[in-house]
Amino acid sequence: FRGSRFERDAQSIKIKGDISAILQDGAWRLWFGSSEGLYSLCHGELSLIKREELAGNVVTALLIDERNRLWIGTDKGLSYRSGNRIIPWAKAHNWRSGAVRCLYRDSSNILWAGTADKGLVRIERDAPSFFTTQQGLPSNAINEIEDDDEGYLWLGTRDGLARLRKDELSSFVSDRK
Repeated sequence: FRGSRFERDAQSIKIKGDISAILQDGAWRLWFGSSEGLYSLCHGELSLIKREELAGNVVTALLIDERNRLWIGTDKGLSYRSGNRIIPWAKAHNWRSGAVRCLYRDSSNILWAGTADKGLVRIERDAPSFFTTQQGLPSNAINEIEDDDEGYLWLGTRDGLARLRKDELSSFVSDRK
């Protein structure tokens, strides 16, 4: 900021596309999700991750899990980075995924993915469970996820707000096994 105007950092000009996600990992590396792919910034060096390694080209959400894996939500599904490899999670788990809009890790280290039209995905120990309007969600378009101290999962959907008890979702998953 200089005077009454913001000045662009020269580094920010090098990232192409619409930036939709920013995350810092445990190694102090910054990750940027954009409409042009996934970028990392480490020790002043900006790198573009090869697009063919990702589930899709448009990165919509980023999250670090308890095992320090970088989860990458895209317009075509979900991938994660383990070490220096990108693994297409959705393909490996037979998930006919669509666009991932948001990612969330709750206080029990369960990963939640909100999708554009396939509902809510719960991932525990890399095993997915799926919740849609068939199970009572107000919409299959999940825009935001948060949990609270009272055991509820809050969902911002295309058709309003939903509040779900996490223990009931866990019981539902256990009963289906």
